[in-house]
Amino acid sequence: MPPCSVKLDVFTQLGEGPMAAEELAGRINSDARGLAMLLNSLVALELLEKEHNSYRATPFARNFLSKNSSQYLGHIILHHHHLMESWAHLDQAVRSGGPIRQRVSHEAGDEERESFEMGMFNLAMQLAPKIVSAIDLSGRKRLLDLGGGPGTYAIQFCLHNPELSAVVYDLPTTRPFAERTISQFGLSDRIAFESGDFIKEGSRESSTWPGCRTFSMGKGLQAVLSFWKKRYQHLNRGA
Repeated sequence: MPPCSVKLDVFTQLGEGPMAAEELAGRINSDARGLAMLLNSLVALELLEKEHNSYRATPFARNFLSKNSSQYLGHIILHHHHLMESWAHLDQAVRSGGPIRQRVSHEAGDEERESFEMGMFNLAMQLAPKIVSAIDLSGRKRLLDLGGGPGTYAIQFCLHNPELSAVVYDLPTTRPFAERTISQFGLSDRIAFESGDFIKEGSRESSTWPGCRTFSMGKGLQAVLSFWKKRYQHLNRGA
């Protein structure tokens, strides 16, 4: 699927009802002829349906590619779209022996960072509801979600355990995405966000929070093992 169709928000518009290419072009500030060619390709991919000169989103596209859907997966699609530029310059990485792209968590622009953070939400929502039901946290009151990103796992654990409260601990650039997502689930009174770099600084809460979950993307195996050895020494299991 052309990622540009998600970037242009075609499916949200056509999920509301059928529309001619000229009308849609006016809504998304695009060239009607170029847009019509894109829409026809999406018809061939069975993501749109065409009747006479009007297009509309298929049920699949409405469910997963419209921003109006709770199952929207557009963020992870755009995240992979942003990654493509790096793959196009792989030869430079081979020659230099180092990375040729900015780290999304530290240096990327707002659009790229949102695609990454909320793309992780898209992926985690496929797994988190299944995982939390398999882990018994009865009797536990607090959860620390280290490297929790937009807070997907903290949200699902709190939804599944009404007596549980949580802190999502991640980089400062993650805060707006986490707080927005937590608010959308109505859990702002039970889940807080604390900013920091737990690899460099450690977590100030690590000695008092019994439930810990962390993502280790981009961290080498030794760094992850070292981190957990330090946390284990201070873990209070009885809280």
